[in-house]
Amino acid sequence: MKKYVFISLIALISLFYSCEHEALPTYSGEDQIYFAYADDSQLVNVREDSTIVKFGYDPVIKNDSTISIEVKVMGSVVDYDRPVKFILVDSTSTAKLGVDIELLADSSFVPAGKITGKIYVKVFNIPENLNDTALLASLRLVENQHFKADYDKTRDSNINSTEKIVSTQYRVWFDNGSEIPNFWAHAQYRQAFNMIFGPYSRAKFALMCQILPGCTREYFTYENPATVATVFSSRFPMGLLAGWAMGLNAYLNAYKEEHGEPLLDENGNEIKSGTTFV
Repeated sequence: MKKYVFISLIALISLFYSCEHEALPTYSGEDQIYFAYADDSQLVNVREDSTIVKFGYDPVIKNDSTISIEVKVMGSVVDYDRPVKFILVDSTSTAKLGVDIELLADSSFVPAGKITGKIYVKVFNIPENLNDTALLASLRLVENQHFKADYDKTRDSNINSTEKIVSTQYRVWFDNGSEIPNFWAHAQYRQAFNMIFGPYSRAKFALMCQILPGCTREYFTYENPATVATVFSSRFPMGLLAGWAMGLNAYLNAYKEEHGEPLLDENGNEIKSGTTFV
């Protein structure tokens, strides 16, 4: 009897020890695929679920651009490559599959022995489709034989917005605009924008649209000259402009510190922020 009690005690101790020293919990459900940005809670000042392609800001205008987007597995690691399936959501996209965008399925997979991989899309610079507008490609991960895709974790997109981002969705915006947006070019407001953000350049405005929440070419564009003053007042309160100016200045300082040299615009000049609010 004592022998059996002793064996049971050893088994219980072994079970307790293994539970205490297990490095990571084991995921016991079906493998899930989602966009890796959803795990990064530190990127609070940018839209993690978006990429913006500005064909018009390249020194040599490109006919197309290939975008890679990181995905991540919740579940097991295996010894073979696992393809990732994704679709263009027609109902929320203005880009047309096979015309404005191509999904590169053959290159999109999670490599063997990894829990992260990438999907790839190619967007096309078709002038007649991009004149005076930006196209949106809404992407969504979907289930295949390797992964479930219903891990729809949501959270706020950034500290200045209550908009939600979803971990299985991603958006690609692209346009070929290179001209100064008309609010910035307007005689009444040009000096104010130059004081706050520094002189306009294509590269600077592209950077602003990339790093500043809510900053887009469309936001800096008005349609009806008769209502321009009213629209300006509603869109550009001082608090918003101050926040954007500080965000731009912080990014440029961090870039210079990291790279040992300033960020340059399309003309080879240092990109500088303005002198107001910073």
